[in-house]
Amino acid sequence: MTIHISYDMLGLLVGLFLFGLCVGVGGGWAAYTWRRARPVAPEFDLVGILEESLVAIYVVLEGRVLYVNKAMRNLLRYDDVSEIVGRQAMDFTLPADHRLFQEMHQKRMSGEMGIGSYSYRALCKDGVALPISVTGGMVNYKGALALVGMAYDATAQWEAERKSNLANQVFNSAAEGIIITDANFKIEAVNPAFTEITGYQSCESVGRISNLLRGRHRDPHFQERLREILEHKGHWVGEMQDRRKNGQWYPAWLSISTVYDHARNASNFVYVFTDHTRRKETETRLLDLASRDSLTGLYNRASFLDGLDRRIQEGQAHQRRLAVYFIDLDRFKGVNDTLGHEIGDLLLIEIATRMRSTLREHDMAARIGGDEFVVVFDDMQSTEHAIQVAKRLIAALVRPTKIKEHEIFVTASIGWATCPEDGVTADELLRNADIAMYQAKAGGRDSYCAFHEEMIGPTKRRVNIESKLLRALDRGEFTLVY
Repeated sequence: MTIHISYDMLGLLVGLFLFGLCVGVGGGWAAYTWRRARPVAPEFDLVGILEESLVAIYVVLEGRVLYVNKAMRNLLRYDDVSEIVGRQAMDFTLPADHRLFQEMHQKRMSGEMGIGSYSYRALCKDGVALPISVTGGMVNYKGALALVGMAYDATAQWEAERKSNLANQVFNSAAEGIIITDANFKIEAVNPAFTEITGYQSCESVGRISNLLRGRHRDPHFQERLREILEHKGHWVGEMQDRRKNGQWYPAWLSISTVYDHARNASNFVYVFTDHTRRKETETRLLDLASRDSLTGLYNRASFLDGLDRRIQEGQAHQRRLAVYFIDLDRFKGVNDTLGHEIGDLLLIEIATRMRSTLREHDMAARIGGDEFVVVFDDMQSTEHAIQVAKRLIAALVRPTKIKEHEIFVTASIGWATCPEDGVTADELLRNADIAMYQAKAGGRDSYCAFHEEMIGPTKRRVNIESKLLRALDRGEFTLVY
């Protein structure tokens, strides 16, 4: 299709061309009015230049499209200029953006906005909504104001803005604290969750180095090593001790990622952290549950043996003696058989409570069997001291116990072994204290006994006899004679 352009139109396009040059080089544009077009040398094909320009150019007069070049037609996906020229400019705007288009056009017409840019969604021939960015201004054409503008595909810009807005929303609404620092670990931005966790406002934090890198008892060279890790690996994860504004220390689970510039140099670091207090408390509770007897709350057998091993090592390192007491309730089976397991369980709970009341805070007590308890007493001074502890335990346990309508009397047999004299491992001490307890029980119950080496022989013989009797029962070697 041949485009017929008058001198006035040509003058308008010259103005547009100059406008494009001004905008292209970043210059300002206050106003351009073409009062009288001057003839242009025939050999200077300005119309051809505008038509073949890579910049999409359009002219709108009184709301209708007066001119579009090839680039503008391609942008809107039209093949022929006649499909666009003469139609309302609004026809090429997504209905949802009509109000924006009208507002911006009115601002230009009224002179409120001179040369300006904005973005909206154009409606292409195939019905696709295309984000475009337009820049333009008003010129005088035949006594009327015409809008001269340039447009370009803003899809990438819109997508970048969408991602940026999404990132801002994530940053501001994340439950995790987020810190953005420069390459020297100085804070540039923090999110609301950071303030909620630490108590520090953004204005109190920006420009400072986070306490997360200082920590409690932190190695002064840690920051240097961390920088090396982040610059080479780009990521670090671990637990740190952070301090709130109120001075309270808390465990923080921290992840730090590196942001690199075009030259692959670290330009920023992004911290994402959570307050680990509740998780640590939960872990402690779970660990406590796993290490405790569910009925009495005392240590169970496995955790007791682990703790005893540590106590032995500490005692040897500081040359301290310790004693392991093995406690067995006398005739407890009778309570269970006559009064029931509920009463028996309540009795065990009461026994455990009394046992704790006789011990120091750092002493260990455990339930390792149905009615069997063990106590570790640190810093045993002498044999007399060990006897006093045994007497104190028996005195606490033999007091009458009122459970519901029943008054129950129980006694206990106690045996003990000392470290290092009677053993230097947890198994040895527990076994020898057990042997001493059986010796006390054999002596009439409700008594105590310290381990002696000569007890091992009779005990071995007793165990050997019990084993042979059990094997004989299994094999049917017993015959009823009378």
